[in-house]
Parts: sequence; C-alpha cells; structure tokens
Amino acid sequence: MLWATLLAVGLTAALTAAVMLGPAGRKNTFVSADLAVAVAIPAAAVAIAILLVALLLRVPDARKAAGAETMAVLVGVPVLGILVFRVVAGVSDERGFASETLLWWIPAMVVITLLLLGIAVRNDVVRRSEARNPVSRRPVMASSVDRDELRRAAESLAALPTTSATREHWNASLTTLERRDLPSETIAQARAMTPAAWLAWICYDGEIDVSGVMPRR
Repeated sequence: MLWATLLAVGLTAALTAAVMLGPAGRKNTFVSADLAVAVAIPAAAVAIAILLVALLLRVPDARKAAGAETMAVLVGVPVLGILVFRVVAGVSDERGFASETLLWWIPAMVVITLLLLGIAVRNDVVRRSEARNPVSRRPVMASSVDRDELRRAAESLAALPTTSATREHWNASLTTLERRDLPSETIAQARAMTPAAWLAWICYDGEIDVSGVMPRR
C-alpha cells in the first residue's frame, strides 16, 4: 500500500512539474509564468524525492509491477516530450518564462525522466521474472502413477484390524468432537469406519481439503 501510494504521488508530481512549463495551449492560457514556476518548483522536488524512494523500495508482486510499468511509461512520454520541447524552444513563447527558470527546470526534468525510466525498467524486470517463474497458488496434485500407489497403500491401511481399545478411544474422541458442533454427517461417517479407513479415505489422494473436514477450534 505504501509503495503504491508513493508511486502515485511521485507520478502526479512529475507530470505537474512538466506540464507547468509545457507549451502554451488552451489549458494553460490563464496560468501565468510566475504561478507555473511557483507550482513547478515544489512539484519537481517532491517528484524527485518520492520517485527515488519508490525506485528503491521492493516491488510487491508482478501484477503491481505491470501496472507501475505502464503508468511510468504513460507519464514518462509526455514528460520527455515537454523536456525536449523546452530544450529546443527555450523560453521563446507567449507565456514569458525567464531564461533562468530553465537553468533548474531542465536538470530537474532530466533527473525525473531518468527516475521514471528506472522505475519502468525495474518493474518490467520483476514482471518478466515472475512470469518466467510463476508460483502456483493451487496445490500440487499427484500424477496418475503416484495416485495408484497411494490408493493401494490406503487400501492396505484401511484393512488393518482395529483393537477394542482403539475403537473405544476413537468413539470417545468423536463424541468430544460432536460436542464442539462439528457437522453431524462427518461424525456419523467416521463412526461407521475404522480410524485407519477414515484417515485413508480423507488423505489418500490429496483431493479433499482436510482443514474443511475437521477445522481446528
């Protein structure tokens, strides 16, 4: 959350610092040169500081990396375009900027452009790295051969004899669990089976979520 917030603030500040000294147009006709500079100075300082922190912080995951890469490019393109415009045109437009303004603005925008490039490249690396080595959120299922072996082992375990002492302890445990409001269907099924048979049925192939059968209290 902190990383995303910092990145959003940094990108907004970077775009603001660039647009304030952009070419004269309908949207900035009523923004005087003095006001534009007054806004651009703190915006550039905030952008440099926050984008540097965002560049150094760890990227949370590939999905956020993809979004950050896209936003960095979307902001970086107009920032670079305005920077090139000012380098070529200087202050020769009707907005009347002082030539001294570009002495700090151009270096600041070069730094901001490089930071945006660094953020885009770094997030692209994270995105591609996780795409090449995806971490599966689904449980790893056994192969058909492994399942056959597990079923044979389960059948052997289920066929083991159950002593009277084990059966009494089993029933007592089920009674205790029944008092904890476990599903009556689960208790009834367990009572109809031996402990070994019930455990083998639950766990033999990994297709049943054991935590859902008997959740911890």
